Amino acid sequence: MLADGIEAAELVARVRLRLERRAEQRLQRERDTLTGLLLRRAFVERFNGRLAELRRTRGQVSVALLDLDHFKRINDDLGHLTGDRVLANFGHFLENSLRTEDLQCRWGGEEFVIACFEQEADTMRAIVERAIKDFAAQTLRDDLGQPFQVSFSGG
Repeated sequence: MLADGIEAAELVARVRLRLERRAEQRLQRERDTLTGLLLRRAFVERFNGRLAELRRTRGQVSVALLDLDHFKRINDDLGHLTGDRVLANFGHFLENSLRTEDLQCRWGGEEFVIACFEQEADTMRAIVERAIKDFAAQTLRDDLGQPFQVSFSGG
């Protein structure tokens, strides 16, 4: 028994619960709930930390800005819930298409940023071009089950 009549197992459980809550709160502050990607502030913080490391090691990073094409029209014609599903799908697509050491972020609205570390510009261009092709090949469905495709631009 510890101070105030608390058993060791209870103390461990309380500390574990508190740590889990903090981790969950941090995740909520750093991640966009719709896409699961980093929010802008968390991205910038992580990017700056990695950039400082790259300066020391003389490494390189390539960055691309991505924008879903005609997203306003998707919202207007197919509805905001469908637009939300498009955003969520795109976030999952980015997360699954890039390496775990790369950073993906929802910059705002339908704009996203990716940072690929130790990748030259030509490689990054190929990564973005492949992603554009792969995402455009996906068939999404609106609220009525009707199929549609979405494309994005990046550079």
